[in-house]
Amino acid sequence: MAFYFIYYQTKTLNLSGCAIMSKKIISMDKNSYKVAYLSMEIALTNDIKTFAGGLGVLAGDLLRSASRLRFPMVGITIFNKQGYFRQTVSAYGKQEETDDPSAYDKLTLLEEKVSIVIGADEVAVRIWKYEILAAGGLLIPVYLLDTDCPENKDCYRKLSGHLYGGDLRYRLWQEIVLGQGAIRALEILGYRDIKKIHLNEGHGALAAAEEYCRASASGSR
Repeated sequence: MAFYFIYYQTKTLNLSGCAIMSKKIISMDKNSYKVAYLSMEIALTNDIKTFAGGLGVLAGDLLRSASRLRFPMVGITIFNKQGYFRQTVSAYGKQEETDDPSAYDKLTLLEEKVSIVIGADEVAVRIWKYEILAAGGLLIPVYLLDTDCPENKDCYRKLSGHLYGGDLRYRLWQEIVLGQGAIRALEILGYRDIKKIHLNEGHGALAAAEEYCRASASGSR
């Protein structure tokens, strides 16, 4: 599997696996999706607080463009339930930060769950789904990884709390969730023919380490 920061041209695509409704492409079978887009932030809607600024807006716009262009890719990010932060200014001119919680009504919690490894611990990861569909476009699924599972230690459950919250260890653990969790989620969800992994900045870089370990174990590296 190749890792890229760009994607190939739409003219190379084979859309034979598309489901057609009223002459508009609605969805494809999972083996027809060829690119996985990993980003610590993806701006989906204003009430799903999985973004802080330009990086997330870029990611969301790219996935919406993929829908309009009928380009078969899936998005993967972390479900940050408390968002980045909500900023207010007090009467004394002091910045105050509070939680900016996400809404759940546009998300679907899937039955599938994966397990990742952080240090010596196994960490359960739930998967939520959001669907992007432009008019006349292709359905683009976005999967949100969630460590807020009752079987996890409290320190791991909090990884699905604030975007970019905590210390360096918190940030590293979040990147393990995104990188390792994304590869394992793609497998359990049935995406068997992903050809390219697009890393939006370096946050998902541990996906490459996960793929290397798998290739080494199978003797195919």
